[in-house]
Amino acid sequence: MTRRVESMVSATGFSLEELDDLTGQADRFNQTAGEMETLARQWATTALALRREQVDLAGRCPGQVPPMNGWEPSDAQGPARHAWLPFGQLIDTCNDQALTGRTLASWLTDLALSLVTVYSTYSSAESTLERILSTLTSFASALLPVQSLAMAGGLAAGSLFLSAVTDGQEGGLDPLLHGTAGLQQPFMSGLARGMLGMTGGNPDSPHPVNEISGRASQVTSWMAGMAQGDRLTLAEVVPKEDALRPILSVDDALTDLKRVGSGVGGIGYATVAVQRYRRQDGSSAWAVIIPGTDGHADSPLGWEQNLELMGENREGRMGAASARLVRRAMEEAGIGPADPVAMIGHSQGGIAAACLASDLGGYYRIEHVVTAGSPVANHPVPESTWVTSVEMEDELVSSLDGADNPDRSSWLTVRGRVDLDRDTRPGQGKEVEDSRDRAESTHGMNYQLAAWRDARSRGQPLVARHEQHLAQVVKGHLEETHFYQGRMGPRNGGT
Repeated sequence: MTRRVESMVSATGFSLEELDDLTGQADRFNQTAGEMETLARQWATTALALRREQVDLAGRCPGQVPPMNGWEPSDAQGPARHAWLPFGQLIDTCNDQALTGRTLASWLTDLALSLVTVYSTYSSAESTLERILSTLTSFASALLPVQSLAMAGGLAAGSLFLSAVTDGQEGGLDPLLHGTAGLQQPFMSGLARGMLGMTGGNPDSPHPVNEISGRASQVTSWMAGMAQGDRLTLAEVVPKEDALRPILSVDDALTDLKRVGSGVGGIGYATVAVQRYRRQDGSSAWAVIIPGTDGHADSPLGWEQNLELMGENREGRMGAASARLVRRAMEEAGIGPADPVAMIGHSQGGIAAACLASDLGGYYRIEHVVTAGSPVANHPVPESTWVTSVEMEDELVSSLDGADNPDRSSWLTVRGRVDLDRDTRPGQGKEVEDSRDRAESTHGMNYQLAAWRDARSRGQPLVARHEQHLAQVVKGHLEETHFYQGRMGPRNGGT
């Protein structure tokens, strides 16, 4: 059965979508209450106008008197009467309608206030509970880092074993990651603080994960250099087919990213795609597409480079082979310092994109970054650069930064969650292409794409603004696409 993903647009840990929904409904109730008040005033004004008209007619035409008890005398029974209007009945009806309008307006206003109050109470309770659990998790992992690390390894091993004995059916790894999604970030943050304290670092660092990553990368980068060399060789490759399409939306960008990561057209691993868009005025705009970690022994996008990219030190980040690969590809393609650039990356590719946006502001005009499954919360991306982050709660990778992404309009975070109750809630979320019934990692691009598509289908204004901004950055005709493949090797006199 095809898996489905549901998404929410997040800021500082809770759903803006839910907030927009409830406050939007409250706004509609208040608007309707205002309309009822207006109608009530109009009915009251009409009643006053009728009263004035009744008094005026009585003064000018004394024969204009209402009948008594519904009986009107004939000419033979009394003086002839003028045609009359039931002023009293009309005035009472208008006053009744005015009272009904005011009552409805008051009821709608109270309902709107109750809705906002209930939501605020729920959000406060939910966020308070989440803060308590997060604080306890962070404190425990900081106080007992070795035990916490062992526990994490045991849980992971147990989950893998459970997944194996259930023959790959759901119930192995998925429920554990699904159920602990809210605790993964504080666990990583606390664990990093504990390890900093053990190694003589500052456990009160504002970015403990990045601090410990930078320390660890001093060792791992040396080991990587010994294992694969530190010489980066770049070669342009030509795919066997038209691999990519023009980027008109974030969906297009993620689809192209998925194709690059899958090696479409035989382009191979560790290949960065650079697209040139020609604008009507003759200027160029660019899109740089970076796949994720591939694990090959000679790849600049290997496992070793992740710690370097996550470090606190700019020089360390820029020295990572994956960052060097992307920068070399941008230079080879001919991206100028004034050309607008969009960068799109999956996993390590997204971290590299965030690094370049953070550290190369004086070299390139990077206007938009799209990340998929990348822990980039602590990277100092300037506010002038828009960031669109897609993350899955059901996998650990995007939580490795130990923090929520910044809360600002130029940084949108879409968080997807696999719907494990799809049998009882058919039709919820978006289908995941090429998914399997058995337990599998949700870190793949098919899950990231489903998360984005679900968020987009909900019509959130902030989602639409990010779509529009990315389309504006790469606005123009797709003129050419270059593919640059990176390989690592011993220096032996090379550069």
